[in-house]
Amino acid sequence: MIRLGIKCILQSDLVLSSSPANEGFYQSLDYIPGSKFLGILAKEIYDMSPQIASQTLDIFHYGKVRFGDAHLLIDEQLSYKAPLNWIYPKKSRDFDEIKLFHKFDPSIKIEDLDIYESVKDKYFTLDRKITKVDQNFSIKSAYDRENYRSMDKQMYGYFALPKGSEWVGYIDFDDDSYIQIIKEHLLGRKRMGRSKSSQYGLVIIEEFNRDISFDQSTAQSGEAYLYAYSNLCFVDQNGNYTTRPSLKDLKLPKDSTILWEKSKIKTRKYQTWNKKRHQPNQDRFIIEKGSVFVVQLKESLSYEEYKMGIGSHRSEGFGQVLLNPSFLMPQIRSTEDQNNKDNSALGWKFQKPGKESTLVESPILNPNDHPLLAFIEQKKKSLNSENKMDKWINEFISENENEFKNINSSQWGQIRNISKNIEKPELLDFLLFDEKIGFVHSGQAKSQWNTKKEQLLKHSLAIIPPYDRVSYLAKLASLMAQLKGDN
Repeated sequence: MIRLGIKCILQSDLVLSSSPANEGFYQSLDYIPGSKFLGILAKEIYDMSPQIASQTLDIFHYGKVRFGDAHLLIDEQLSYKAPLNWIYPKKSRDFDEIKLFHKFDPSIKIEDLDIYESVKDKYFTLDRKITKVDQNFSIKSAYDRENYRSMDKQMYGYFALPKGSEWVGYIDFDDDSYIQIIKEHLLGRKRMGRSKSSQYGLVIIEEFNRDISFDQSTAQSGEAYLYAYSNLCFVDQNGNYTTRPSLKDLKLPKDSTILWEKSKIKTRKYQTWNKKRHQPNQDRFIIEKGSVFVVQLKESLSYEEYKMGIGSHRSEGFGQVLLNPSFLMPQIRSTEDQNNKDNSALGWKFQKPGKESTLVESPILNPNDHPLLAFIEQKKKSLNSENKMDKWINEFISENENEFKNINSSQWGQIRNISKNIEKPELLDFLLFDEKIGFVHSGQAKSQWNTKKEQLLKHSLAIIPPYDRVSYLAKLASLMAQLKGDN
């Protein structure tokens, strides 16, 4: 098996809703599913023509290529979802006292366990940094195309992964047959998630040249632990989705036992939309990442058994499990613990990510804040950005209005249409200024534009940040067209 690491850098906020519903407020996923990378590639190269049908089947249907989930990069370290078996005292403000649920004495009273709660929605690194993935929030309105205004009673909200954050995933290959073609079509500037035609979903995908190997080890006979690094999906003998996997599903030796009373798993319904058929796929029932299976083995078990993953839908990132990772093993860290025979303590001392972490602060200061507060904060940020853009546009108009007086409103309208409908922002210069097909060098525009006008417009775009150029040009062209109409 060959593993290719990939890094996804968010150039704008990314919406990955945990529900396909269009109404209401839904948290974004706190990871990037492997299915998103698979979908980008499918859009580029999915083709069932006889000449390349075998390639399409191998990559997208036969499981010879498996796209793993991308997790947040924290202080340049790969991160893991906090196991559900981690618990800590409810009154504790930090995570120095994490204990392991599966190591508690089974005779302990329920009321004694009630003072603990699970470590929820956290990600950590093996060098013991722990954090929560913050999300930005914004409120949008549907657009009324007939009346040219916001539609009444059609408000919706988006939680999104923050712009500027970096995420690392992987792609596993059975052999090197398809590595190059996937690199050619997956790497680069892409769009993913919801509202791609709006302000969301612009990412840069590049190769991550560091080794991506997970923390796990061989298990001897006795108690062992399977940690769900990704979501897990299983199908029973009748073809129905199940959240109660068998020994065979978990690739356990015969006569092994799943200790359900010690295991901690979380399940949910997983809904997907088929864009090709314009309808939802069959709902899946999955076991969420971070779940932990505690098993009793009659013989040793090697982590090599799990390299190819387990269960169904492995091409989309499902099925990655780790055997006996160190973060599920108790560590005695004091003589007092040893005297008390407390083997339920994790023994790790966690730190918060450093200032140089790639984690981007969210405008939402507290997860308990009302969404309206987050909306106001986000609106303030948006207005600051708009003010900058208005300043650039006003400067251009005041300095160059006379130079462009022979460019009519129709010309500016066509430039606005180019900027509004462009699929890839990096093509903007090509579509405007290319000597053969560029707008200012072809058709009726050719007689109205000269070298000076072209250079002035090109220079004004060059000083605008790349991610703002399309919006800047669209707004500039619209205002210039209005000025010509007023005249």
